[in-house]
Amino acid sequence: MQHSAIIICDSYIEKEPRVVKEIEALVLAGITPIAFSYTKSYPGVVCYDLPQRGAGNKHLSYPTVIRKSVSAYKRTVEPVLEKVKADNYYYDKRFAQQILAVVEHKDYNITSVIAHHLHNLPLSYFIAKRLNARLIFNAHEFYPEQFSEYEGWEARRKRLNKIGKDFLGSCYKIFNVCQGIQDRYERDFSLAAGKQVLVTNATVYKNLQPTATHDKIKLVHHGIANKNRKLELMIQIADAVDANRFEFYFMLVPSPHDQAYFDYLKAEIDKRPHCFLIPPVSTAAICEHINRFDVGFYMYDNSSNFNMQHYLPNKLYEFIQARLGIVIGPYVEMKRVVEGYDIGYVAGENTVSAIAALINNLTKEDVVRLKANAHIAAESVAGEKEVEKMAEVFKTL
Repeated sequence: MQHSAIIICDSYIEKEPRVVKEIEALVLAGITPIAFSYTKSYPGVVCYDLPQRGAGNKHLSYPTVIRKSVSAYKRTVEPVLEKVKADNYYYDKRFAQQILAVVEHKDYNITSVIAHHLHNLPLSYFIAKRLNARLIFNAHEFYPEQFSEYEGWEARRKRLNKIGKDFLGSCYKIFNVCQGIQDRYERDFSLAAGKQVLVTNATVYKNLQPTATHDKIKLVHHGIANKNRKLELMIQIADAVDANRFEFYFMLVPSPHDQAYFDYLKAEIDKRPHCFLIPPVSTAAICEHINRFDVGFYMYDNSSNFNMQHYLPNKLYEFIQARLGIVIGPYVEMKRVVEGYDIGYVAGENTVSAIAALINNLTKEDVVRLKANAHIAAESVAGEKEVEKMAEVFKTL
């Protein structure tokens, strides 16, 4: 009987490259992926809806007297009960029962449960415990510091730290995204040596060639327009370089939580004749689409957020697979890759002036060399190697 693995992910599979590679690893190991997510259908995956959290406000449609009574209850008694339930993982146990009701009567032979995002770890633990399956956590970042720069984050940090202390030690393996974040998990949660496996967000190999470098060097940035990244800094860089020698292209996706920020960036880009906003493409098509440019560049605010200080994003590897040169600020994890393969330049300071100076000093000959080096590096950093790392873990199940 073929083994199966449950994946818990409150997102869309097709929008999560890390989940896609995990699915490829499961298939490579001969394991059937069973995903509880927002995705209705995905090739090679048995898909189910993930139970929705939150009780809603059905009482608002009740008659006035009843509605007022229920509202008073929700203001006074319910917050106390909610805290007790949360501390005892009441809702996670309830959602686990809903998922178990779907899978237990089927002939799935489930040997592992894989959680994405730390808040899904309790739910995944209760499922794994009931099925006598291995628990695996696929960490995309260090979650207790995810949005630490936002007001009111302290309560969320406390909750996530509690989850980490209660459940990370029960994991069979933890897939972690980069060395700095892996070290932080090990230190903060006293994880045993060998429990974590470094699995980067490297993009799978693309059979592309470096394109001819333009006389007017074309720089590109792509990604989601999250306000905490302060992407307007890159527009300021465009203002600080020779507009006759460089063009800047931005392929941005609006954040589902902040359309206004995207609209602001669009307006700023539209004001500048050497800056262009281009339509986004699917994740799978990014490398081929940006292959026509010369340099991938990125500046973001890493001053106050631990995860941003140890950021090793998909886009870095997409720049490489697209055979582009790279210009970035002094970001610890990205710097290791860029300087290690001699595929770009890293500014000494994370300032607009420092990164603009790097760009202003770029020559066409520099870019030709960097693109050629990226072509050599593309095979060495191919995401297939990361898929194989996960597959080796899954084979031990």
